[in-house]
Amino acid sequence: MKKRLTTLGAALGVSALLLSACGGSGGNGDGGKDGGGSPVEVSGTKASDTYEGQEGGEITFAGCNPQDLLIPGFTQETCGGNVLDSILVGLTEVDPSTGKPRLANAESIEANDENTMFTVKLKDWKFDDGSPVTAKSYVDAWNWGANGANGAKQQAFFGPGFLDVKGYDKVAESKDKGATMEGLKVVDDKTFTVETTSANSLFETMVVHSTYMPLPEAFFKDHEAYGKKPIGNGPFKLTEYKQEQQIVLEKNTDYQGEAKAHVDKLTFKMYTEPGAAYADVVAGNVDYVDAIPPDAVAGNKWQTDLGEGRWQLGPSTLWNGYSFPQYDEKFKDPKVRQAISMAIDRQAVTDAVTNGENTPGTAWSPPGIEPFQDDVCGDKCHVDGEAAKKLLEEGGGFEGTLTIAFNNDGPGNKEVTEAVCTSINENLGIDCQPQSFPTFAEMLDKIDAKEMTGMYRSGWQADFPSPLSYLTAYYITNAGSNKSGYSNPEYDKMASDILSQDEAEQEATFKKMQETLAEDMPVTPLWYGTLRLGWSDKVVAPKVTWKSTIDFTTAGLKK
Repeated sequence: MKKRLTTLGAALGVSALLLSACGGSGGNGDGGKDGGGSPVEVSGTKASDTYEGQEGGEITFAGCNPQDLLIPGFTQETCGGNVLDSILVGLTEVDPSTGKPRLANAESIEANDENTMFTVKLKDWKFDDGSPVTAKSYVDAWNWGANGANGAKQQAFFGPGFLDVKGYDKVAESKDKGATMEGLKVVDDKTFTVETTSANSLFETMVVHSTYMPLPEAFFKDHEAYGKKPIGNGPFKLTEYKQEQQIVLEKNTDYQGEAKAHVDKLTFKMYTEPGAAYADVVAGNVDYVDAIPPDAVAGNKWQTDLGEGRWQLGPSTLWNGYSFPQYDEKFKDPKVRQAISMAIDRQAVTDAVTNGENTPGTAWSPPGIEPFQDDVCGDKCHVDGEAAKKLLEEGGGFEGTLTIAFNNDGPGNKEVTEAVCTSINENLGIDCQPQSFPTFAEMLDKIDAKEMTGMYRSGWQADFPSPLSYLTAYYITNAGSNKSGYSNPEYDKMASDILSQDEAEQEATFKKMQETLAEDMPVTPLWYGTLRLGWSDKVVAPKVTWKSTIDFTTAGLKK
């Protein structure tokens, strides 16, 4: 017997209020201790329910330089992710009105009673080069991404804790680029099956992520050429990529999905200095920006600079913290990591850098992605200098200078790192110094090479609408984004078991996973982000996606 997947994500989806950026709850913090509290309320100008701009024309967005080639299995950061999300659509997508997965390129997805066999039937879609999107487009893409010989950074998304496709373990270790997972079978041009090693109740939710996008035949002929000019099946198509300068997208007039673009051209202008991007949007030289520098945030100067009708402040599903490189002997003892975490006055940092609008982090997934576990970190995420010093001593102390790395092309990264170091200096009595990298890509290269000798800035934008997205990629052993070297077999097992649990069991497991992170402290939470959008006076207010990014299909020129 088979069942249609239509309700997955109901318990794990993002709040519809947060998704549409048209609501909020409560104020900031609890006024007494750092941590907890509710996200900032939405203010400023919100997008109309229906598009009120003109059709056609050109708009620009202040973007950043992708670290890697624009290939779904490689891209791990928002600079490239924003582009791929605009040109690729997979089996499912998040419905902006409900916050739940809905079918996109898939005509249907049926699961057996055990949620271990999934039959996928595709709609009749095409890539923007005119070639058909077939079952083979997905099966070949997934096999390529999972195959260890290809070195895809998102390889782990096909293994335990994620889709867990049958045969992944053999393919992941393979040096044969032709090796394939036995759990993937092409039935016909528009049908394929996916067999998993363990039950997966979140299949339809997970495949929202860009790692699971289809790839055309052209990709397999020349990966590098594809990465410089990817071919997609989404509302936009990429027509130009000048590294460190701009990426140009044009409307895909043949797109067969629901959310179609209104503009003819969307250009991502690359910035390495956030102040310059902000100055350009104020002056009207660029149309949309999603990051505001701290000197403009102070006293809400940015709202005055932009003027009425040109900004929006609201809650965000972005999570931020700092990672400890556990391959460095200084950070081997969890008590040392816990001590540093307890030395950070999160409320003071938030007040100093964000007007108190960000919410101090006390969990490893943010509000808005349910079920949210507030203050699950306990005392390890509340400032206590004396307790921190005691823990540090028990952990063997810390010699030399503690560095915290950040990328200077992100607004506020310098200021927040300085504030965190000041807090650690005052509360723990060790020398803490910020370490600057010019760009996010350069810092990621060092992190990927495991060459970090101090803490480093970490942040997460959800891959799919579930706390599991935040609790897997950084923490499962050998997962693609687990660069700190953290490994805990019990944690790995919880991440795998949760996929076969019911709603109540899942909520309890999410809590236990985060309690484990509080004890091991591979990454310490800092805060839950706040969305700040600005735009020029010639464009309409955009809608916001479930993962707190601009929905470019709703952006456009005023009439």
